[in-house]
Amino acid sequence: LAPHDVDVWAGRGDALRQAGRLGEAVTSFSRALDLVPNHFWSLLGRGVALRTDNDLEAALEDFEAVLKLDDQDPWVWTHKGETLRLLGRYDEAIADFTKALALDSDFSWALECRSETYRHMGRFVEAIEDLNRVKAS
Repeated sequence: LAPHDVDVWAGRGDALRQAGRLGEAVTSFSRALDLVPNHFWSLLGRGVALRTDNDLEAALEDFEAVLKLDDQDPWVWTHKGETLRLLGRYDEAIADFTKALALDSDFSWALECRSETYRHMGRFVEAIEDLNRVKAS
């Protein structure tokens, strides 16, 4: 392993995350971030690994840091919104999914996540409307 190559550490972290080895993934992403503190993909990847491992507050911190680097990426808004949904912070989650959809109105993952959040809130008409938009796209 190239000890000073941020892309190698980030790639390793992503492979480990996909393999379900979340603790090792977080360690690899953190090593990449030691080398380049604002490395977009390492922050995003670590956030996803942390959320998958149910460390939701730490994941939220990483997604917020990523948004400081680029707030025009609908994927990041959706990752953050999904984390907020899992924390039960539904209104904030809806706002983030809506931001993602403002950037990409046909982004099906954001629509699906927003629909799920509406369902948890008992707002079934809005949940169905979002699912109908997914179906239409």
